[in-house]
Amino acid sequence: MEKRILIDGVKYFYYSPKSEDELEKILKEHVEKVFGESSVFFSKKKLISSSNINSIPDGFVINFRQKKFYIVEVERAEHTYDHFIHQFSKFRVGFENTRNKIVRGMRKQINESPLIKLKVKNAIGKDEEISAFIDEVTPFTNPQIIIVIEEKTSDLKAACENQNIPPSQILELKTFIREGIGNLKVHAHYFDSLSFVETTQEVLIETRKNMVRGGRRLKKGLKTPRDKYCLPILKILIDLGGESRTEEVLKRVKKEMTLKDIDFEMLPSGQSARWENTARWAKFGLRKKGYLDKSSPRGIWRITEKGREYHQKNK
Repeated sequence: MEKRILIDGVKYFYYSPKSEDELEKILKEHVEKVFGESSVFFSKKKLISSSNINSIPDGFVINFRQKKFYIVEVERAEHTYDHFIHQFSKFRVGFENTRNKIVRGMRKQINESPLIKLKVKNAIGKDEEISAFIDEVTPFTNPQIIIVIEEKTSDLKAACENQNIPPSQILELKTFIREGIGNLKVHAHYFDSLSFVETTQEVLIETRKNMVRGGRRLKKGLKTPRDKYCLPILKILIDLGGESRTEEVLKRVKKEMTLKDIDFEMLPSGQSARWENTARWAKFGLRKKGYLDKSSPRGIWRITEKGREYHQKNK
């Protein structure tokens, strides 16, 4: 049965993109509608695992306002279960080993485009350092994989279940062309979105089904605020001789701070608990203020002399 939609009494007929490149082009054009305001699509990069297994996702997206990072894979509905499993497995294996290269590539793309740079600055605040922000937002393991496809299939759903990819991370992006036109000069899109968006009066059609993927923000005051983590983190680093790896610092934060029950809930993304996410953002603030060393190696938290003085004054 032919799919169609009706807009102001005019019929639009389903259009199947001729290639993944065509579907990817549509996604790039409407990235803010699909991923949320202040989202930027970054070019594809090869992921290389420690055993030299290569994979190339179609791109990466950062929502700078919501501080979220995604690996994006654009797929055709004609692909099979085995194809999906092969792709997703390679992404997970290769990401950790290539993460820093991806971060450098995103920084380069921003710096080369004044328009993107202005967009990012407006989203994160003009005083924020873009490089540090990207480094904080991009996870080291278990990145969220978003699959964009013109139609969800049983093979894709089964593959995602096998790879523990939630159904909410499969986004449909359908295209319809106006009756009597026969090409893409007048068209509409019907799609799933990861964030709230307002329906526009453009030819673009937006679905409100499953608009919020992963829940709403907590009301202010429910969780332990970020600033409450700062002095404990500085004290922990002093106790550890001035520096330590992320895992050890977080382990001690969890042990030594008096946290609320809600702090131990998992984030909607399922990547980490609320307290851990807040502690990492507290680190970001401490680095910005000069209390932690911005030049310390990846994965190392190092207190500065300024940080020691601040702790001594405020403990």
